[in-house]
Amino acid sequence: MHKKIFALFVIFISVFVLSACRKKVNNNEKVGVAYGITHSDYIGVATVKVENDVVSDASFEEYYLPNTWAKVKTLEVSEVPEDVIVDGTTWYGKYLVIGSKRFVGALRTEPLVLDGKTYSKQTVRYSSEGINDLFVWLYESEENRKWYVNELEKGNAYVATSDYSKAGYETAGMTTSEGKLGFKKSITGYWQGDNYPLGWKGNMAAIVEVIKGTKVDVSLDDIKKNENNKWVVGNVVSGATLTDFKDYYKLAKEAYNKAVSS
Repeated sequence: MHKKIFALFVIFISVFVLSACRKKVNNNEKVGVAYGITHSDYIGVATVKVENDVVSDASFEEYYLPNTWAKVKTLEVSEVPEDVIVDGTTWYGKYLVIGSKRFVGALRTEPLVLDGKTYSKQTVRYSSEGINDLFVWLYESEENRKWYVNELEKGNAYVATSDYSKAGYETAGMTTSEGKLGFKKSITGYWQGDNYPLGWKGNMAAIVEVIKGTKVDVSLDDIKKNENNKWVVGNVVSGATLTDFKDYYKLAKEAYNKAVSS
């Protein structure tokens, strides 16, 4: 009897100690999430975990803007439907619903330029009550970008008709393996295949590897590509080759800063 009681006591103490250890580790870990414009035409999200003031792990995701997911397949018709915007050979839904907001689109009369940079793919301006230009609205506020991401994550976005019910057009945007419209790169096969052994996922993984164990404190001026087309961060050669590496590094830095200040 005493042996059973002692054994139960030992088990209880072991569980308590293990639980306390786990809590200690978790309490030592801080997480920061940042939302930004990446590669000109996407909402990037960096999630950075920090332990002992250095990055222990991180991840990236990118969400499409309407210039991708609001594309619809063209139809053989004598007259373009009223609820479609034509830009060259591309059709876009004129009316969009994102969350509780209703948007109407119009072709821009001139290219969109913000802080000296031209956003050439943003050829359609979507506006809503209190929002003159959806892209500019997202560009100007992280809270707005977070709202946008959250609505897309919940599937609360679609191309609509003039009465804002869901339109029946077939999407020309990026799709999942099931053929459904996808709102983010990780589930839509973006930049992958036999011709792209690294691709989007490989590049994101390479960025994570180069920031792990660091404070993400290398100046953007000290990040350059070498002769092998690899990005060099300070003195560390990464495996990343994508064009706008600095966008992701900057976003990771913002997430890191949030983590350490939490």
